[in-house]
Amino acid sequence: MSRFPQELYEIAANEVAQRNVVHGIMAKASTDAGGDEKKAIACYIEYRAAQLAQEASEELHQKRRGERAAAKRPAILRFREPAYAVLSALFGMVTLILGLLTVFLVFAAIRGALNQAIPHDAARFNAILICFVVAIVCGFLAALCGRLTSKCMRAANRK
Repeated sequence: MSRFPQELYEIAANEVAQRNVVHGIMAKASTDAGGDEKKAIACYIEYRAAQLAQEASEELHQKRRGERAAAKRPAILRFREPAYAVLSALFGMVTLILGLLTVFLVFAAIRGALNQAIPHDAARFNAILICFVVAIVCGFLAALCGRLTSKCMRAANRK
C-alpha cells in the first residue's frame, strides 16, 4: 500500500467537501447513520477510506504478482533451448529407427515374394502383404518424426 491511512481519510474527506462522493457508499452511510447527516458523513469517510485501502492493497498485490511472473520468464526460457535440443535428438533417433525398420520390412516383403514357391499359399501372401503395410506405416511415421525433428531444431535455434 503506497498511501498511509491518514491520506486515505483525507481523500474521503475532500470528496465530501467537494460534493464528489461515491453515491452507493453515501447511501449505505446514510442508511447506517439513521438519517443523521453528520454521522452519515463520518460513516462515508470511514467506508470510503476502507475502500481506498482495499484498492491500494489489490494494486500492490497485482504489481507483485506481475513482478514474480516476470522473474520466472527468464528461468523458463533458459531451459527452452536444451529441451528442444533433447526433443530433436529423440525424434531424430526415432526417425532413424523407423526408417531402418521400413527398409528392412520392404526387403523382407520382397524376399518373401521372391522366395514364394507356391503362388497360391494364402498364409505366405498375407505375411508379405502385412510386411508391406507395416513398412508403409513405418515410412509415414518416419516422415512425421522427421518433420517433428525439424520443428524442434528450428525452435531450439529461435531466440
